[in-house]
Amino acid sequence: MRISSIFYTITLFLFLSFSTLQAKIKIMPLGDSITWDWHYNDPRNDTQRHGYRNHLWYALQNAGYDIDLVGTRYNGSAITPSFDGHNEGYTGYTTHQIASLVYNKLKETSPDIILLHIGTNDSVSYSPYDMTGLEKILDQIDLYEETYNKNITIILARIIPLPKAGPWVTNFNRSLDSMVENRISDGDNIVKVNMNTITSLIDGIHPTDTGYQQMSTIWFNALTDVLRTTNLPNPLLKPFIERFYNKILLRQGEESGITYWIDALSSSSLAAADLARGFIGSDEFKNQNTDNTEFIEILYHAFFNRDSDSAGLKYWLNQFEKGASRFSVLNGFLYSQEFNILAQSYNILAVSPAELFVTRFYTKVLEREPEEAGLSNWVSKLHTYKTTATDIAKAFFFSDELIIKDISDEKYLKLLYRTLLDREADSAGLKNWRLKLDGGLSRESILDSFIHSTEFKTLAYTYNIKL
Repeated sequence: MRISSIFYTITLFLFLSFSTLQAKIKIMPLGDSITWDWHYNDPRNDTQRHGYRNHLWYALQNAGYDIDLVGTRYNGSAITPSFDGHNEGYTGYTTHQIASLVYNKLKETSPDIILLHIGTNDSVSYSPYDMTGLEKILDQIDLYEETYNKNITIILARIIPLPKAGPWVTNFNRSLDSMVENRISDGDNIVKVNMNTITSLIDGIHPTDTGYQQMSTIWFNALTDVLRTTNLPNPLLKPFIERFYNKILLRQGEESGITYWIDALSSSSLAAADLARGFIGSDEFKNQNTDNTEFIEILYHAFFNRDSDSAGLKYWLNQFEKGASRFSVLNGFLYSQEFNILAQSYNILAVSPAELFVTRFYTKVLEREPEEAGLSNWVSKLHTYKTTATDIAKAFFFSDELIIKDISDEKYLKLLYRTLLDREADSAGLKNWRLKLDGGLSRESILDSFIHSTEFKTLAYTYNIKL
């Protein structure tokens, strides 16, 4: 393998799917405005919407569950403390409309559990009550499961009361009860919960915050029962770890060590790259006192499952001659497509999205490779929700290291485009921002504009990073 720079490998990595390799249990909140959080005459913007989802997120985190709320939509970024705002909530949608999109949304997010509260809007569109839309949703989920060999647990809610459509809701929920029993007997993995007990409504349709807290408690109780019995073990973790013992430490792994790494990879945000660094950074490996050629050969065997090729070996030895650290060379292997393919073959995430996100700021803003301590610090903060994409952008663009370089306004703008929008600056946009800088607008204000752009929000979502 010959790689010109870590920047190349990171760019390549953006085209690789890492969502299906996460160790966390993925939960999709699915429904209408009650899931999204919207009520009549609602003055809030989307950054302030959270519904039951923030209360549920806090409860699951406090209980120690390692979960990931998933969905192609995101709201609630202004809520503190921060929470995972991904969801599939659609204001005004009926069961039939949700049925028309659910299959593609499942393909994009691959949830393990779905929280489904849907049917409220059917009271306007379908009278008398109609189960066909809900049946279609469940049929589409079944189709996805069969197509992708995926098992999904559906926690399905009897919908909340609607004072203006009381008899309709009663009949809908009774039909839902009967349908669930039939589908469970046919093999569907459905857990039913009763949201019809929620009475604290803000407009006769949507819950107040108290009502959403009540919903959260109902979801939480059902989820804890499911999660206690939900086990998503990866049987390939053990052989993946054993290969590192064999190829890096040159011995068989002890059971306690293998168990430690299995637990770490199964229950946290660690990826294959973290495992690799643990072995390469161990005293046992350092005590082998390998020279640079031996070090490179071990990396080829451990991470590419092959001997080095002459061009690749020459390239990496040349990097050492230029002053590259072993951490830097190791990252060159870990960020490569070849290592990603190897990790995928064991159903393991090669490098965490958080690490890739942080590394792009080192390579694009500071135009250098990350140092070990700095990279570890930022990634740890992202994994523990102690920082956001916005914080990282501001920290790098106004770091002492960049300020000392005294870059021109034009280069500053180009770095913003490359880093935050993931593209080169277009001439019209560049000219517009230059005029604003010349007119007295600060670099800080322009950075804020880029951070709040749709393009940056999309980029952050690609890495599963909060704004």
